[in-house]
Amino acid sequence: YENLLGTNSPTAQRRHLYARYTAAETEFWRAHRKAAGVLHFTALGYSRPAGQTSDHWLDVKRLTWEPEFYRYVRDAFAPVGLMIDAWAEDYLPGRKQDFRVMIFNDLEKPWKGEVRFRILREGKAVAEEKLPAEVAGAGSASVVFAATIPEIPGNYLVEAVLPKSPTGPVRSLRD
Repeated sequence: YENLLGTNSPTAQRRHLYARYTAAETEFWRAHRKAAGVLHFTALGYSRPAGQTSDHWLDVKRLTWEPEFYRYVRDAFAPVGLMIDAWAEDYLPGRKQDFRVMIFNDLEKPWKGEVRFRILREGKAVAEEKLPAEVAGAGSASVVFAATIPEIPGNYLVEAVLPKSPTGPVRSLRD
């Protein structure tokens, strides 16, 4: 956490980072379909006073999720999910950039629906596009969005969403 957030980062900031990174890594392994399964091994693994695992439960006895973990990792484990296949930290302003979105389906029957792609700044969309997608049962597919990177430098969030997956809206995010 020190390398990414500094020496005095608050617990909430660390939990947010942990949840977002765990979600992105889970999406990666699921989307590429090279692993027989993706498991989150520390859900009830162990915890100790100086340990840094199992910190996504607020109450283990009642199985109450830490909200950030549940908010982001829930989508990464959805039976029909997606991953923004973009990992750069910076993009050149004003340039067209292709963003590949991989959709994966762990259900037996095919899934068909819409993929929504947005670039957000401070929660407001500065670019948006929608494309149809189809994924065979136990398969994967990709769609590519060509977006123009905003001219104004700053921090942006890239979001891909399956608005109507079998479990409700599912999203993938990249900062």
